[in-house]
Amino acid sequence: MIYNNNLVFSLVDINFAVYLCKLLKAQHTPNSPNTSLTMEGELLAIGAKYQKAGQTQQAKIIYNKLLKFDPTCAPARHRLGIILFLKGDPIGAIKLIDSAIVLQPDNTIYYMSLGKILQIENRSGEANAALRKGMINFLNITQIIARLHSVPEYYSVLTILRTDDISAVQKHRN
Repeated sequence: MIYNNNLVFSLVDINFAVYLCKLLKAQHTPNSPNTSLTMEGELLAIGAKYQKAGQTQQAKIIYNKLLKFDPTCAPARHRLGIILFLKGDPIGAIKLIDSAIVLQPDNTIYYMSLGKILQIENRSGEANAALRKGMINFLNITQIIARLHSVPEYYSVLTILRTDDISAVQKHRN
């Protein structure tokens, strides 16, 4: 924190302001897709660095600022959801990750994160559904079944995955 003339600035605020100044000086057309994608990517990278270093409060500030700039930023919603869960707010985490899934319904990582949080919260039915959806997104199940139809071990597991019974997959593995 920097204290000056009764104002308090965090390094996150200063980094954010410096970054915005650099963006304004850049040779981009205002509101062009390249400018906002660059800003989003760089802010996500800054947030990820803070998060990886265990500075979750700073990461949370970055993600919230990014969401003020672009409320449809699914990665920021997902990462902020993870932080909320780690800070003891599973309901807030589930809401944010759900909203990220609505924005990017093909993102396997979002479903897997949601599924894991729901498992930890003893909401096994919802967890199984989220994990199954994530696995289907990742595996592209119909193409794999067509290719592996001749391999009985793979085919039986993938056939079980097509049902809603994740516990059958776990039994099959053991």
